[in-house]
Amino acid sequence: MFSGLGNEEIKEPDRVASGQTDLKALFAEYGEGTNRLATTVIRYLEDPKKKIWSKVFKRGLTFYSPDRVFVYVDFQRNGLRFTLFTGGKSLKPVTPIEYERSGEKWNHLRS
Repeated sequence: MFSGLGNEEIKEPDRVASGQTDLKALFAEYGEGTNRLATTVIRYLEDPKKKIWSKVFKRGLTFYSPDRVFVYVDFQRNGLRFTLFTGGKSLKPVTPIEYERSGEKWNHLRS
């Protein structure tokens, strides 16, 4: 069905696209505790050498590699909520998502 389409390498996008929220604006909407947790997550996960980048969206961040987005980090009033790609593997601290098609591969974790 898609045999005529080539495989394109996923590259790091522009940090802030038109109309997109930047990290400073996102931090301005949340408290110090949430921002401190988010800063730690960014330092821990983002690594251009390993081709892992982050992208800011209205309520948080996504982290992705050339293969896929693997975690969504939603900012909450008193912490962060992670939606993790687990590939269907059961991990103790995470809760399966109750969605019909993605629930077996994506899970939630709150900080």
